[in-house]
This record gives sequence, structure tokens and C-alpha cells, in this order.
Amino acid sequence: MTTRKRIDVFDWARAVAIMWVVAGHSYIFGVQDAGFSDAVASIFIHQVGSFSVALFMYLIGYFMARTNLTVGAFWKRRVMRIVVPYVVWATIAAVGDKLLKGGIWKDVIFKVLTFTASGQHYFVFLVLVFYAFYPLFKRVNLRLSKYLAIFGILASVLWVSYAEIVQWQVDINEISIVKGGLLTYMNPLCWVGFFLFGLWAGKKGIVVPFRKIAIAWWYPLLVFSLYFFAAVEMIFFYSLKGYVVAFDLFKPLSVLWELASIPLVLAMLERIPKGRFSSWLSRYGKLSYGVYLSHLPMMWWVWDALKVTTGSYILDRFLVNMIGIFLPYAILEFFHMFSFTSRVFVGVPGERKSSPHVLKAEKKA
Repeated sequence: MTTRKRIDVFDWARAVAIMWVVAGHSYIFGVQDAGFSDAVASIFIHQVGSFSVALFMYLIGYFMARTNLTVGAFWKRRVMRIVVPYVVWATIAAVGDKLLKGGIWKDVIFKVLTFTASGQHYFVFLVLVFYAFYPLFKRVNLRLSKYLAIFGILASVLWVSYAEIVQWQVDINEISIVKGGLLTYMNPLCWVGFFLFGLWAGKKGIVVPFRKIAIAWWYPLLVFSLYFFAAVEMIFFYSLKGYVVAFDLFKPLSVLWELASIPLVLAMLERIPKGRFSSWLSRYGKLSYGVYLSHLPMMWWVWDALKVTTGSYILDRFLVNMIGIFLPYAILEFFHMFSFTSRVFVGVPGERKSSPHVLKAEKKA
């Protein structure tokens, strides 16, 4: 028999993932100007957080598989949940950038429409592309979803392998040309595999994929090994090329590490005991989309306005990270108190009128 309840682990997963997204943005920016030891430490920290986007894509695929809405109802909900908050925060980011750096007001509209108002907004466009195929994915059965996941993951690894070869051949001064730039900016195609992995898990109705493997004693060692060598590969790349290519996480070892981390992270989160901390994580997870949209310009505007430094690159980045994690969240908590501001800035009903989102729970044997 199947019961229906909210799956808390997914709220926790959103919270953990967005915090690591912020960390990735905090530590990697400016790494070219840091000393070698600071750059190495930043790459190791950034590489840990690279699992976060893969986990987000997995969750998007999972929820799409579990949704039974009509196409019209699905898009109505997505517009309110995704598009409206994006337009609001993108406009704020574009206007702020215009006021701080100058330019013309026409640029504000252009940046909002092209998802370039802030560095992380391209991900919103990618998600909307996946949502456009909802009518097709809705018809995919369990067997086909499995083959699509296998194909998507293999294609992702092959794609980034080819992209890495090109990156090694392209000089930093040539990275924007078609040969290097096109491959670099098309690298998000590797996320298709993570999305299809989540689609398969959702069709199958499992919260933690490959749970028996994920809880085995040797699996964390395997995942850590993939992470370590993926980071070493990036450091080797950095030491020889002298810079970190945009979308640096897209390398074969990184893709494998991110893929392997999904079952492990979900299995670890399942073991979190219910309490104040888990309740706070759930709340952060519900507001995570707003944090994602707003954190990048907000943390750098505040940091630049403070005009302070500890003298340590790593510690400075840590403080920026704390701003990015907690300042947007505090502001969104206030917006979440009221129905209108919650829908506009967060994309969810206000606290007083919110109703729990239900999903089919994992079938118990």
C-alpha cells in the first residue's frame, strides 16, 4: 500500500546543495589572483561543492517523474514557482549592476531576458528547457527511463572528455572563440545525465538510489577517491595553464564523482534525526530557490561595501560565504511571512497559507 507524505530528505538535500553552491561561488572567484597554496585550497573546497548542481538536477528529474499534473497546470505552477521570482531577482541584480557600474537601462531588460543578470541565472534557463519537455517525459515508462539514464550518463562523460581535450589545447586568450568557448558554454549538457538519473529514480519510486550500495562501508571511500583525484586533476590543470577555465567542474572525473555522490549524500541525510536542526534544514530547503537567485550579487555587494579584509584569501572567502548563505535566507524568511512577497520573491505560498507539498513515499517492502 502506498501512503503520501512529504519527503523531508529532499528538503534537506536542497538546503545542503544550495549552501555548497554558495561556497563554490565564494571560493572560486578571484582564485587566479590568489597564491598557489590558497588556490589549491579553494579548488579542493570548490570541488566538494560541485556535487550540489548534480543533486539539484537529480531532484528536478525525480519530481518531474512524480508529477501527474496536466501540461497546463504544470506550467502554471512552474511560472509562479520559477519564472516570477527569477524576473524579480534578475531585475534587482541588473538594476544594481547598472547603478554600481553604469550603463544604459536597456541593458537591464536585455540581461533579464537573456538570463545574464547574475552569473548563476543561466541555470534557470537550463531548467526551463527541461520543463519544456514535460509532455514527453510524462509519457516515459520505467524501462525507458532506465535506458535514458544510462545513455545520458555515458554521453555526459564522453562529452566532457572531448571538451577537456579542447580546453587543454586552447590558450586563455582564445577561450572565448568558437573552438574553446562554444564547448565550454555547452558543458551544462553533462547535467542531462543527472536529470535522467533522477527521472529514473522518480519513475521507480525510490528516495535513495542504490541504497544498499550507498550504505556499504567501502562506498564513501570510493566517492572520496573520485573527489580527491577530480580535485587533483583541477590543480594540475591550474598549475600548468595558470588559470581555471569557466565551468571547471566539467571534467570526466568530476562527472563521475558528482554522480557517485548523489546516493551517498541522500543516504547520509536520511540518517539525520528529527529535531531543531532538521526542521531548520527543511525550512532552508523550502526557501532555497530564492537563496539561489539572490545570493551571488548580494554577497559581493555587501562584501565590497564593507571594504574589509582579514589579509587571508581563504578567510575572506569564508566570510563572503557566510554572507551568501545567511543574509539572503534572513531576508527571505521575512518575505515568507506574507503571502504576496513570499510568492514574488520565493515562489511559494506565504507561511500562513502554505499547504504541504505531498509526494508518493517510497514503497516499503
